[in-house]
Order: sequence, then structure tokens, then C-alpha cells
Amino acid sequence: MPLKANWRKIHYWLGLVVLIPVVIWIVTGVGFALLPRDEMNGQYESRGFESPPVSFESARLDPSRVPSILGTDSGVSGEIRDIQFFNHPLSGRSVYLVRFARSDTPALIDAASERVISRFSETEAAEIARLDYTDEGGVTSVEWIYRRHQKGRDYGLDLPVYRVNFSNPKKTRLYISPYTGKIISRRNVYMSAFSLIWNLHIFAWVNPELQFNPGVLFFSVLSLVSVLAGMFLWRSYLSKSAEANSIWRKTHVWLGWAVAAQVLIWIVGGIAFTLITNRNMGGVAESRMLKSDPPPDEIVHRIRTPLPPLSTAAVRIMPWQVPELLRQSAAALDAPRIEDVVLHGHGLEARPVYRVRIRGDSDPYIFSAETGRRLQRLTEDDARVIAQRDFDGPGDVRDVEWVTGQYQKGYDYFGELPVYRVNFTNWKRTRIYISPVTGQILARRNIHNSLFYSFYEVHVFSYVNRSRIGNPGIIISGILTFLAVVAGTLLYFPYFRRKKTNGVEAAEPSGVGGRQRMVPRG
Repeated sequence: MPLKANWRKIHYWLGLVVLIPVVIWIVTGVGFALLPRDEMNGQYESRGFESPPVSFESARLDPSRVPSILGTDSGVSGEIRDIQFFNHPLSGRSVYLVRFARSDTPALIDAASERVISRFSETEAAEIARLDYTDEGGVTSVEWIYRRHQKGRDYGLDLPVYRVNFSNPKKTRLYISPYTGKIISRRNVYMSAFSLIWNLHIFAWVNPELQFNPGVLFFSVLSLVSVLAGMFLWRSYLSKSAEANSIWRKTHVWLGWAVAAQVLIWIVGGIAFTLITNRNMGGVAESRMLKSDPPPDEIVHRIRTPLPPLSTAAVRIMPWQVPELLRQSAAALDAPRIEDVVLHGHGLEARPVYRVRIRGDSDPYIFSAETGRRLQRLTEDDARVIAQRDFDGPGDVRDVEWVTGQYQKGYDYFGELPVYRVNFTNWKRTRIYISPVTGQILARRNIHNSLFYSFYEVHVFSYVNRSRIGNPGIIISGILTFLAVVAGTLLYFPYFRRKKTNGVEAAEPSGVGGRQRMVPRG
């Protein structure tokens, strides 16, 4: 049998097998690009409710007394990771939020009564949601979300949270922290559409995760072979015969040629996404911390290295002295609106410090909790030391870069800015991102991450638009690919393959590689 006939068989039959998955990929890919980005985060149903600025007027609780107040709970939870100070968004009372190194459940202490208090109630969460909500309808229910994917892909941040549901047409829901009352996320019907599209895109009914998803791998490999087989047939598909130049065949061949490169990129990229693991991307093998206390696979690629345990006994500067420290260090701050105050260990010296954020100011202030002295940002040498402490692989530090902007290093890092990027000389090209304020390791990246995002950049046309939402490159290529697939699908049916010329009806070859049969008109 001629080689061309073999390619035709492969292209025909594999095309038939992957028809539905390919259509799903194309339609959902275009669906991502058509979703309204500004609507997805629920900003049009929010009045921007914010927690009150931090005030210590009614709080005189020495942090060194926190372990004794917690009592046995402190022993169960282990070392204190940090203490956050905030005011209750409804009552305004001062509260200490104590987080632990080996527990995801923090403790709350009323700073005035010095008593352990329970988390926010469902009623309080609903009231906070009402203060933020501006659309029609009211609260229909409050749910307790405590596990990942409990509500599909609607929410993927810190757990547990309250989900407050509203009755408006957009089905708005707010996710609220049960420990601080902060609104963490807003969702609506557009996010539901995104989740549905994503589940279809990655065959979530086969495996809810993209990594090693058998559905994506199986159909991607078949699609790749079918596309490659079709490429070998392009020359023979355009002949001088009348039937070969039918409108459907021309549409299929020329649109296939136009989108071939991007279709191959989509398919190969999809395979790569499933095979590159979170553990490899997260640099587990090159991190002392991650190897000693490995996190779950689904978060390892974006986990931050915990700061040193907090020694409350070493604290000499009290929380209520922080406003005065601010006024002394920044004369322009006559009445600073303190958004956030956290007491934690410093990443370089492992000594207690206060990290203070001022509303409207992107750069936090750092004060020693022992002396009250304001600490300046870390130097490149400090970042180098911190990175070397955690790095556990061959090679050494090549250089240290100062990263100040989003996408300055492509898709390599998303998070708080500015940061130091410490680059190593190992074959994996490890780089560690370190906060110049706290000395915390914010992210790890390596060659696996570079490969993943190289495919992602071309997968979503990042050279046209950095986001897949509203990306014109995806929309145009998706529509052209869809038309090519439709035209190719119609060629499976004899009616669309025939073309009448000069009283003779020319038919498609019998079978996928057989002889042509000329049928006279009756």
C-alpha cells in the first residue's frame, strides 16, 4: 500500500477519534479569552469594604504573655510563627491573631480582656459581606469551606473560610476569613463559567488535576500524530482534479496550513503541562527546608519558606509603641493609617521585628522589636547568604538581581515587589526570590519552571497579550482552527466530498485510500 495512503488512513481515523476532544479544546480556549476579566472578580458588586485601621488604644497586652494565655494550646500547636494585630471589623476591639509553625489553625486573643476567643461566627461573616455588597438581593446562605475543591475551582486560597452567597442574578459569593473577618475573594457567575470551561478543557471528569491527566495525555498524543499525518498530505490534497478542489477541502487544507504551527504548539504544550510536576517546578530537590518538611504537591511550587520561629520573650518594644516609632521615622505621617502590623522573626538575623504596612504605601516599615530601631532593606550580600542557607545542590551563586516590575522576568515570578533574585550555577539554573524587607524566601524557580512557562507563553499568545483573558490571538486562532476542523469533519460525509463536472459526478475515493469511482449521471 502506498505510503500516502497510510498517512491518509492515520489522518482520517485519528481525526475522527479526537474530533470531540479537539472541538472541546478549541471552544473552551476561545471561551477563556471571551470572558470579561473585570466582571470575574466581582468588583462591580463591591463598595470596597476594608477592615478598620489598626489601633492599640484599648490594647495593653504584652506579647511575651501570649504563650501563658494560650496555655496547653500553645504546646499542642508548637512554635509561634507570628502574631498579627488587628481590630475587629464590626466591634472595633483589638485582637491578637497567633499563628503557629506546625498548625494551620491560629488562635485569637482579645487584647483588652486577655482571653482566648473563638473565630468569627456565620452571622458576623454575613454582616461583613453585607457591608461590602452593593447589588440587589440578600444573603441566602453561609457555608463553611474547609477543604480544597469543596466548591470546585471557585476558590483556591487559604482555608478554612466562610462563603457568603447572595441571591442576585450574578450569584455573587464572598469568601471571608473566619479569623480576621477580611474579605479574601469575590466570585460570581463569570467565575462559575471559568471553572466550567477549565474543567472541560482539562477533562476534569477523568482527573481533576492537570498533572499526569490521562485524558489530556491520551488525546494530545493522538491529536499530535493526526496533525503530523495531515501535514504529509497537504501537497496531494491539492490536485488538478475537480473533487480535490471542493470548497470544503480548500477550506480545510488552507486553514489547516494557516494554524498548523499554533495547533502543534497547543498540543505539545498541553502534553508538557501534564508532565512537568509541581515538585520539580518548586525546587524540592534543591531546598533543605522543603526536603525536611515537604508540603503537599499541589502547593509546593508556590510555597514560601517560613520565617524563623518568634521568640516572644525577646520582645522589648510593645505593639502600642509602633505608631510612635512610625512618627519618629517618617515625619510626614502625622496620623498614619496602619493597615497591618505583624510581629515575626527576621529572615536574616532570626530576631523579632514588627512589619508595618501603611494604607496606600507599597513599601512596609520594619522595626526591631528589641530596640525599636528601623531596619533598612537587606543588601545583595544578605540575600546571597539567605539563599545559600536553603540551597542544597551543586553549584554556587552566580549573581543577584533586583526585580522591581511585573513580568520583568517573564512569567518566572508573581508576588510582592521588589525582590532579590539569586541565581545559581547548577544545571537546573535554580533561582531563589527573597524579600528585601523580611528576608523571607518567597519563591523558587528552575529549568522545569522555565520550560513550563515557555510553553505557556506561546500557548496563550503572550506576545499579543500577557493574559489569556481577552487575548485576541487566542480568539482569532481559535476561530480559524474551529473552521478548519468543521471543514475537515464535513469531508467525512460523501455528500460534501462530491462535486459534479460536465455531467459526471466525481466521488471521493472508495475508502480512505482506495481507487476513484466515476459514476455517470442518470
